[in-house]
Amino acid sequence: MPAYLFEISYDFSRQIYFINEEEYSEFSRRRMEAIDTFNALKIGENTSRSIHFEKRRPQGTENLFGLLHAIKQNNPIKFIYQKYWEDQPTQRNVDPLALKEFKNRWYVIAKDLKDSRIKSFALDRLSSLEILKNALSLLKILR
Repeated sequence: MPAYLFEISYDFSRQIYFINEEEYSEFSRRRMEAIDTFNALKIGENTSRSIHFEKRRPQGTENLFGLLHAIKQNNPIKFIYQKYWEDQPTQRNVDPLALKEFKNRWYVIAKDLKDSRIKSFALDRLSSLEILKNALSLLKILR
């Protein structure tokens, strides 16, 4: 069974349909969690009295779609990156390879084109993301 599908089974004794949780992947579990959250939020316009979110910084998830597109298309990207321990942000030019979640934070794993090393960049510290069309676009920027 592909990782993005899950099995819906029928229990004849109880006469109900159910999702066999043992059969679907972590990816499918997370997708179902997101759908459940979305559905809970759209049930009424005034849910602020009923749902109390934890206060936290945005996690950079607004860039997930663009980063995934760049990875699939083998497009280089450039962005501004702010490390916690440095005062000034830096521009980064990288080839994105994968997205990784670790301890509720998202990272892009990428080959830094400055030194050809594989590095991880936290999405919540990344801004001004630009997806470049190809390596020639990046060469023009680097010059």
